[in-house]
Amino acid sequence: MAGREYGQLWDEATNAGAFDAATRNITFGNCQSWDEPVNCESLKRAENRFGDGNGVYSYDEQQNAFNSFYDSFFGTQSGRFYATRRHVRLGFELNF
Repeated sequence: MAGREYGQLWDEATNAGAFDAATRNITFGNCQSWDEPVNCESLKRAENRFGDGNGVYSYDEQQNAFNSFYDSFFGTQSGRFYATRRHVRLGFELNF
């Protein structure tokens, strides 16, 4: 099931004529056809990082990118919520 993030991504790619609804793949061509060409360039970089760099941002590559973002902030590997406890000791000294 696609979330809000996928919807926004796919809507922009559809408007640019780069989205294939059957496969949910985004094929990059000329970024000038996008409303925001910078978004196209950023997606190309994400496809290179989380995919194979072939210029087609497949659904699996999109999932890898979104899951990586989620895991870095909320997942168990980040250690924010499920890591071992941390102890902080504060003290002070008064001398007269």
